[in-house]
Amino acid sequence: MNELAFYEDTAQTPGVLESPVLPSLCATMNVDLVVNPNSSVWLIHDRPFPLGLIWAEYDADTASLYLVAKDGKIIDLGMKIFPDTRKYLRHARQLFTMRMKDGDVDDSYILPLLVRETRNYKA
Repeated sequence: MNELAFYEDTAQTPGVLESPVLPSLCATMNVDLVVNPNSSVWLIHDRPFPLGLIWAEYDADTASLYLVAKDGKIIDLGMKIFPDTRKYLRHARQLFTMRMKDGDVDDSYILPLLVRETRNYKA
C-alpha cells in the first residue's frame, strides 16, 4: 500500500507541473475576483503563482477565467463567476493581479485579458 504524502504547495506535487492544465487557483490558494462597472478586473490572491504568467483568458460562453503561463500551461480560476460580474468581464482588456501579505500588497502584475465568446454555448 502506498503511503500518502502531503504537499503544502499543490504545484510542487510530483508530476503536477508536467501537466498542461494545472490545479485551479482556488484549490491552491485564497483567491477573490473583483470587477467594477468600468470593467477593471482585479485578481487578489495570497500565494505566488506556480509559474510565470503571460496572459489571462475569459470565456464568456462558459463563464470561466483562465491564466496562461509562459510555457502554455493553463490554470483555471476554479470559482463560479456570477452574472453581475460577467457583464463587466466581457468588456475588460486587462487583469490586475495583487498578492496580499499581512494586509499589504506584496506583489502585483498587469496581464492582458483576452475575451472569447461564440454565443453558441449557454453556461
